[in-house]
Amino acid sequence: MPIVPLLFEIYLAILILRFLLECFSANDRNVFIMWVTKLAKPVVFPLQKILPTHGKVNWACLIGIVLIKLIELLLIVWVNLHTWPHVGGLLIWAGGSLLYLTVRILFWCVIIQAILSWVAMMRRGLAPLQEVMYYLTNPILQPVQRLVPSLGGIDFSPMLVLLVLSLFNRYISAQIIMAGIALIS
Repeated sequence: MPIVPLLFEIYLAILILRFLLECFSANDRNVFIMWVTKLAKPVVFPLQKILPTHGKVNWACLIGIVLIKLIELLLIVWVNLHTWPHVGGLLIWAGGSLLYLTVRILFWCVIIQAILSWVAMMRRGLAPLQEVMYYLTNPILQPVQRLVPSLGGIDFSPMLVLLVLSLFNRYISAQIIMAGIALIS
């Protein structure tokens, strides 16, 4: 992967993490959350003057995410096609790409949470990263845990969630991306 798209994706992941953590009312005194908030500040802070947070939704962060993704895709289209893309196709492509990245982030958070849960059995107390993973994964794991009982103390809900997230990206997010790209070409 070329370096510029990789840098865009890393920064977008940080912005998405900040957005999700605020939506899930995460503890903002956590060291990891403070780090994410500080890295997202250059994009979010200027937009917060225009777009206030409403309820749990930080509109400045969400609009910042979309703007950064649109800039990335505009650069990709301009470098490859030397033209301005169809606006509708660009918006669909950006929406699908952001959905895909968000699901990928949640996918890896579920894996990290599962690994950290094994480590926590050996050690008491929540580490900062473990607390963050709890905030990010609990809203999607908890409903599945109610439906799928643990067998012999083994929780199978992460495996089911990982399967659903993978299928969602493969059959929904990827199709949205392809529809956007088709409109641009």
